Amino acid sequence: MKFLNNQDITQRLYKPNNNDVANNSSVDNQTIVNDIVPKIYKSNLVGKSGCQEFETCFSTLPIINGIYNLRHPQFLRNIRINIGNYIESFTFEWSDNVSFKYGGNDGVLNDFHLVEGEIITWANVYICYDLFYEKVPCGLEFCTNKWKTSGRLGNVKGPHTISVLDAPNGYMITGFYGGFDKYICGIGIMYSKI
Repeated sequence: MKFLNNQDITQRLYKPNNNDVANNSSVDNQTIVNDIVPKIYKSNLVGKSGCQEFETCFSTLPIINGIYNLRHPQFLRNIRINIGNYIESFTFEWSDNVSFKYGGNDGVLNDFHLVEGEIITWANVYICYDLFYEKVPCGLEFCTNKWKTSGRLGNVKGPHTISVLDAPNGYMITGFYGGFDKYICGIGIMYSKI
């Protein structure tokens, strides 16, 4: 599995349906995507690749496939992190009680609660080495636009490095991506223009 750095993942958000093709629609599908959905990019992956992939956007996009979302957009209300020797798993929970979990079941639970309008502005990822001397995330620290931090979460012992994940100027973090197996193998951010 190969992660693409600074990859534009917007292409996946609009796929023409059979009616568009049959009607020989005069509207360019890529123009629709560019007009309604901001381009989403990925940072470098911190850790190792070669695991199952995950992607999580922090909020529901108001328009998907050219259709307006009439419901009030949902927001990320909690990030649950299981910490053992490494980051064992992530669970992302939204305000409409939908949640997604990536990773294993070991470790100690840590919750990082968010309120509506609060977003992650940067994350420190602490990198340690596993039994095969491969780099894996073993700790995290988050900060939000309301200056709330999680503090360092994780079992950071022995030699380690710290990678800061933040969006370039004029952009904002819109989600996380990475890989997981029995634990989180790698992590990166997704970001788009403000």
